[in-house]
Amino acid sequence: MEPITSVKNDTIALFHSLLEKKGRRIHGLFSAEGTRLVGECVARIPKRISMLLYTQELEEHPVVAAARLAGVPLRCCTPHCMKKATDSQNSQGVVCAIHLPGRVEDEPRGNLLALDGISDPGNLGTILRTAWAFGVSRVYLGEGCADVYAPKVVRSGMGAHFVLQLVSCGSLGPLLEEVKAQGYQVIGAHLKGKSGNLPLNGLRCVVIGSEARGMSEETAAACTHLYRIPMEGAAESLNAAVAAGIMMDRVFHT
Repeated sequence: MEPITSVKNDTIALFHSLLEKKGRRIHGLFSAEGTRLVGECVARIPKRISMLLYTQELEEHPVVAAARLAGVPLRCCTPHCMKKATDSQNSQGVVCAIHLPGRVEDEPRGNLLALDGISDPGNLGTILRTAWAFGVSRVYLGEGCADVYAPKVVRSGMGAHFVLQLVSCGSLGPLLEEVKAQGYQVIGAHLKGKSGNLPLNGLRCVVIGSEARGMSEETAAACTHLYRIPMEGAAESLNAAVAAGIMMDRVFHT
């Protein structure tokens, strides 16, 4: 099949639409770009890839070869078209469209993370990547969180989207009550919490609030423990992604 040469081509238009939330909702797809991220996607969830688009110079690239072997639908295009189809200035010549996951119906298992108002896409993606590293199985995204499938979040997640169960919800308070009823201890990062050792055992869920406002009163009230990360000097708070990493280490490794 000849390479796509027009930015008005339907395939290019589809990929371009996935850069916006409305397009992702209409098509039930999101996109991931770059050889490392697309390679991770091909390795982990090839059946969910709707289309992989690449430029001609990547014809023999290992990622394209692996996708072809896995039966992923492929299309080739010019660099000009690739630029239209992707979000970054350096897409590395490859992008894929991925079916959004279905609704999560099963009960949670293993370590959990709940996020309240994490609105910065870069922070959200970094938190997801860290959650993956700490063995979290499911992440709850409460009110005020950035769109978890936005391109910047997907890039920052570095493959976490292909492993974690991502559940968007409204208010976290009622959900955390359900989590506690399933045997979880819910530990929130809070400036009014207590430092020191946490009396933890069994199943655990970490809660992180926004940098600007922290977690809501309703969310804080639903926690079984509020923990204040010890800090020296004049610093009053930490970047949300940094705080999330510290909390997951303290809670999941205790």
